[in-house]
Amino acid sequence: MQMAMDGGATLSISWQIVPYALITFGEILVSATGLEFAYSPGPRRHGKKKKKKKKKRKKKEKKGGKKKKRHKRKMEKKGNKKKKKKKKKKNKKKKKQKKIKKRKKMLKKKKKKKKKKKNKEKKKKKKNKKKKKKK
Repeated sequence: MQMAMDGGATLSISWQIVPYALITFGEILVSATGLEFAYSPGPRRHGKKKKKKKKKRKKKEKKGGKKKKRHKRKMEKKGNKKKKKKKKKKNKKKKKQKKIKKRKKMLKKKKKKKKKKKNKEKKKKKKNKKKKKKK
């Protein structure tokens, strides 16, 4: 082919399309893999450390009982804190319920007083009417 071109022959465009097609196809594949790699999540940092910590804990538990006790104490403290929080929440709820009950009682008392006042007023009106009729 090169000799024909050197001799003065013309080269058809179809001979140029094939290499361009191969090059563009290759670029597409490379760019797609590059984008996939760029947007993929990286490895987790803490994954290995946690495993190491677990192994160390197991070794420590095997070696000494004091460390176990310390760990138990810490866990108990955490548990106690949670229990205290729960108790506080329960106490708050109880206090709220007591306040609500007191309010309801007060409202009932007020309603009773109003009814009594109304009844007294009615009785007074009746008495006044009777007195007026007698006169």
